[in-house]
Amino acid sequence: MRCMVSHSLFLRFKSSQVAASALLLAINIHQSPIAEEIGLPCQLENIEARSFFFEATSEKRESSESEECPLRYWNAGVRRLTSKCVGKDIKPCYKVMINLVNKMEFEELLSKDASLFPSACKPGN
Repeated sequence: MRCMVSHSLFLRFKSSQVAASALLLAINIHQSPIAEEIGLPCQLENIEARSFFFEATSEKRESSESEECPLRYWNAGVRRLTSKCVGKDIKPCYKVMINLVNKMEFEELLSKDASLFPSACKPGN
């Protein structure tokens, strides 16, 4: 939130793009192996919402390569529901957000986990 409020870069994105990017980034950081290193509590287990989220987003999960993409949860089902395209609407905002958050909030610690960055996506995502 601090990054979004303090940088005018986010004014070029719609609020829905910023919200989607923030949600994906929060999920990805929480699931990252570096979560504990940056001070997040241990992963929560057996949460009903987590299983519902997985079921709702498991449509069209392709190769193990796509499992590494930080935008992997924005699949065809979510796109239909939101009318937001991952490449056009979500990825540009996510890239700005993770780069700023990495520098401003985490002193480049997120760089230790390459799977948090969109470069982990296969071409076309």
